Amino acid sequence: MHDAYIPPTFLRYNRPLRGLMIDNQPWFAARDFGLLIGHRHPERICRLADDDQLRTVHFAQASGDEEVVEMISESAIYRAFYRFSHPELRGLRRWLTH
Repeated sequence: MHDAYIPPTFLRYNRPLRGLMIDNQPWFAARDFGLLIGHRHPERICRLADDDQLRTVHFAQASGDEEVVEMISESAIYRAFYRFSHPELRGLRRWLTH
């Protein structure tokens, strides 16, 4: 069994964004972030990231099970903002940086 994290969940536009601090760096659930920016295929958000910007973690669930989640680093998020530039994403970028 792996160490399972219990992530804090942030809400923006009534959508959840799960995140963690790992080794003093913020990491976010890639699928959650993809849905938040309105990407048609949120599971593809990891394709933009380099190997050092990706990590797989286990999240503990209330049922006692674990969920395997692909995480992206803060730098991968900024890369996605650059790739999917849209005026509405400015507010999300500001929200994440503060």
